[in-house]
Amino acid sequence: MLDTIFKNQVLMSFFIAGAWIIPGIFFTSATNRKFKQRQKERKMKKISRLYPQ
Repeated sequence: MLDTIFKNQVLMSFFIAGAWIIPGIFFTSATNRKFKQRQKERKMKKISRLYPQ
């Protein structure tokens, strides 16, 4: 079974693309989440400087 998968170019293309894209999606979502969190922190810091308590 594995031998036929390795010889089939279409299946191997999908396998390689999946192995490439799926981790990229996780990395992108984690980076975006981190960016938004930092953006909120910066915003709160700027607001606290304008309106000290």
